[in-house]
Amino acid sequence: MSPKPKPASPLVGRVLRANVTEFTLGCRAQGGQLPAFGSLVRVAADRVADPQAVEIIGVVADLRLEDDPFVRQLVSAEVSDEYINDQRNRRQVPIEVRVIHAGYFDARAAAWHALPPRPPLALEQIFACTGDEVRRFCAPGGPGERSRKLGFLALLIEAQASDALLGAVLAHIAQAFEGEARVEFAREAGRELARLLSADVLRLTRLLPQIGHTLSGAAGRA
Repeated sequence: MSPKPKPASPLVGRVLRANVTEFTLGCRAQGGQLPAFGSLVRVAADRVADPQAVEIIGVVADLRLEDDPFVRQLVSAEVSDEYINDQRNRRQVPIEVRVIHAGYFDARAAAWHALPPRPPLALEQIFACTGDEVRRFCAPGGPGERSRKLGFLALLIEAQASDALLGAVLAHIAQAFEGEARVEFAREAGRELARLLSADVLRLTRLLPQIGHTLSGAAGRA
């Protein structure tokens, strides 16, 4: 798979710091460009070490607005909305976004739901995943396989993802499917969560209705 950015994918930001399990990206504080909580993003791994670098797929787990002394002054000042908007655009108030690794595409474009071989480099560009990329990431593993790949759920649970994050990422992925495919995805996701959380019945009992409601909302927005 070519590591070159795809024009159809919106640019989200650039890597600030990273390790094998997650990375933090920085982007501008403009609402229309911010990645959504639970959405999927992609970034190339170390291209210097590997010319055919994999593309890491991550889940947006948190968004943090970083303040500074000037922002604190503006909070208590009486200024117009026009001035606030101007400062947001000109000063580019930074947003830090935490992203948990959910898997990667290898050089042959095959999807793997496992930690990537190496983290992305600092200042690497991050792009929002398109609907097609989301579907390929969760597509069945090979010929004769019908079940979708849902191994990313185990990675998120291991990373101590909240119930809210699990619901948000499933709702985001569900929007990439239509009709019966979306219903089947919801069923498979429920079965996988039941398997992964079989030892935590209380959490599973709390989580499944929430995810069902979230997926219903995704269907309504389609």
